[in-house]
Amino acid sequence: MASHLFALLALLACSGAAAARRESHVAVDKFCIEATGQLTSLRWDAITSLSQAVAPISVDATGAVAPADAALWAQWSAPLVAAAHGNGSTVVLPLHIVSKPVAAALFASPVNDTLLAAAAAAAAALASSNGYDGVQLDIEGLQVASAAGYEAFVGAMKRALDALSARAGRLTALTLSVTVYAPKLVLSDFATYDVRRLTDGTLCDFVFLMGYDMGWLEVPPGGAQEAKPNAPLDGLIRGLANAVAAGAAPARMVLGLPLYGKLYTCDGTAPARMGNCSCAEKNMQNKKVDLLQAAAAVPGSGCTSGVDAATASLVLDCPGGAPIPGFPQPPGQRQQAWFENHATIAAKMALAANGYKGVGFWTADGVQSGGSAEGKATWDAVAEFVAGG
Repeated sequence: MASHLFALLALLACSGAAAARRESHVAVDKFCIEATGQLTSLRWDAITSLSQAVAPISVDATGAVAPADAALWAQWSAPLVAAAHGNGSTVVLPLHIVSKPVAAALFASPVNDTLLAAAAAAAAALASSNGYDGVQLDIEGLQVASAAGYEAFVGAMKRALDALSARAGRLTALTLSVTVYAPKLVLSDFATYDVRRLTDGTLCDFVFLMGYDMGWLEVPPGGAQEAKPNAPLDGLIRGLANAVAAGAAPARMVLGLPLYGKLYTCDGTAPARMGNCSCAEKNMQNKKVDLLQAAAAVPGSGCTSGVDAATASLVLDCPGGAPIPGFPQPPGQRQQAWFENHATIAAKMALAANGYKGVGFWTADGVQSGGSAEGKATWDAVAEFVAGG
């Protein structure tokens, strides 16, 4: 059944207008450069824009802007910009607020336009002067009371970047993107992050939809009471449909997908609300897709694996615990992992094949192109998407 679903999505992706180059926005964090040295072997043919998540910048309660980690910034900002530009990719600088309480204060009503404009100007100048091609606002977890202040800040960032682009006479303007958590779309919750406004071209250039850390379509998001899919196909379909129905412009949306999975320990005492693995609250770990795929291949582990058709997700079930290479012995307690492979990633990319701006991935080190045949197949699938295939 799963193979029929993937085939249908592939057919949909191949239909319509002639193939054109699409966008792929890929994040690199400190693990890409410190733990694996993967920066030198990134699949640049599968990347059109790099998000420098190694050392993002942050805004504090006074509106001051600075690198979140000064040492990492000093070490890696310039090399990452040079690597992206040297391989034909743009590179953007993520911006965070230092904490949720600070974000709530900065965006509180009445809106302090002067403070927000000053912070936006400082962030834009920092990005531009260090060679970046734009800024990505990654400001999550806001409440409805912050909506007006948040939109004011997004608009101020856009104006600051546009002004710098004009003054510098850039052939391509500095870009502004914002992140939106996909479960908000599944619930048609647009009160804080209004995707119609965010994709109308006035506030920012595009929205990066975080299509991960999701769960069962039938269960309200939040918590880790049971094992669940990370990027469920049915949930992504519902979320995109709700966003478009609310007036969002697909051409200004990037569908973000995970290159990591989730490993759950089935030690809960209450019945699972969905699935068959109940967990003690938050008894879950993020793991690279490479590691989970390797665990599935360990001989004699007693683990079983398969594909959940509705969510287009791989499931690994290990009665005695998952044998993750490089980690301590399994806990002797049943564990269940939900993750991706090249076929499930391709099925989900197919959702963005027609009319959407592109796809994105968090993060590059989750799947190493040269690490295994499956890793190469995953990045080949992304490269094919970018090429318009």
